Amino acid sequence: CLPCRVLKQETYLRPEIARRLAQYTRAEIDIETPDGSVTARRFGVQNVPALLILSPQGEEFRSLRTIGAPEPPQLAAILDAGLARSGLAKDD
Repeated sequence: CLPCRVLKQETYLRPEIARRLAQYTRAEIDIETPDGSVTARRFGVQNVPALLILSPQGEEFRSLRTIGAPEPPQLAAILDAGLARSGLAKDD
């Protein structure tokens, strides 16, 4: 999808985003595959791109869920919030 490509080819490569993403374990799930559709159902994902942030225990921080391609400042804030909630935020 176009928003997925924008995220991968532009947004995720921006230094301020890449620096934050480096603190996460990332997974890209193709919801059109059998395994991906199981994961999508587990988390209730129906639209893509869907950005979910999970705790180290695998529980989603539901209020941080984003559907679509957020602008870099919004994504940076979401990523910071996820790290803070997880207790994993690193000082620069």
